[in-house]
Amino acid sequence: MEKNNSSVEFLLSVLTEDEKVAVEQLASNKTLMSALKKILLEKVMLQGHMPIAGQEYKNRNFIFGLDPSGMMTDQDFGRAVRCSTEALFIVETTFKTLSEIGTVKETGETTEKNPAR
Repeated sequence: MEKNNSSVEFLLSVLTEDEKVAVEQLASNKTLMSALKKILLEKVMLQGHMPIAGQEYKNRNFIFGLDPSGMMTDQDFGRAVRCSTEALFIVETTFKTLSEIGTVKETGETTEKNPAR
């Protein structure tokens, strides 16, 4: 575990044992992880950034759909682009963290229980 180590440690400290097992099962199911990621990122995939069934739609871009009528100010448009790209980053890092949680059991790493529980 690298950069997301603190996220993984935190999540492992607050997840119940049943939740940990469920997350490990999710993370180990690559097909389900891929499907879930596509569902969550559907708007971006349909706009050319992610391949769907091996085909990329590079002639489309999610930014074109932010203000099709051209009524946004430059500031509002920039804010919308920033929010959209930040949302993509959050989803991507969340899936990375999920994958890392799924490998904790395999690597034998343990964390202390949350003393607040």
